[in-house]
Amino acid sequence: MPEPPWLGRWAPGVMFAAASTDVPGRTVDERLLVRRLGGRAYVRELPYRTRATTRRGIQLLLDGGESMRPFRADQRWLRDLAGGVVGRDRVEVLRFQGTPLRGVRRVGRRERDGYRAPAAGTPVVLVSDLALRRLPFSGDAAAGTVEWGDWLDALRRAGCPVVCLTPYEAWAHPWALRRRVSLVPLDRRTSIGSAWRESRRVRGEVRR
Repeated sequence: MPEPPWLGRWAPGVMFAAASTDVPGRTVDERLLVRRLGGRAYVRELPYRTRATTRRGIQLLLDGGESMRPFRADQRWLRDLAGGVVGRDRVEVLRFQGTPLRGVRRVGRRERDGYRAPAAGTPVVLVSDLALRRLPFSGDAAAGTVEWGDWLDALRRAGCPVVCLTPYEAWAHPWALRRRVSLVPLDRRTSIGSAWRESRRVRGEVRR
């Protein structure tokens, strides 16, 4: 087993950041309340601090394309990590090639089914390079930016936040995709804090 892509002491926190969503808590956000009152805004209801939860589970999508072959061990490690952090019964694991729009397979099955987005609000955790490293002579087997963008837009309309765990730095991906999806590198320099910030960036959520 090669060295895991995230530091052991940080790995559960990084996965929690990617797999969780923020919901209203029970503690009043005093700072936000004071700011609103200071601006003489009419306060109809008290603002509450948010808290992160994994109670909605996740859909975990594993890219089985040729360019991701060197990272198969990382995918197995991430699948086990997600099960430990979220709960195995709350993780739907699907494999695909190209993009999920071309069909998905469940673990242990050869049959390919049409892709279906999870229930609205359920995070989608994608392990893929988003075809950043297209292999020579791959032809149509490797999806392009437009196809990936179409899939990401469909998930946004379905109300599902998407975080992509990528073997490469976020800046290496095309801007057309970076503005649509949060990108958390599979890199031992990835910290829990950077994973929190990036996983909330596209959604416009700020953890308080």
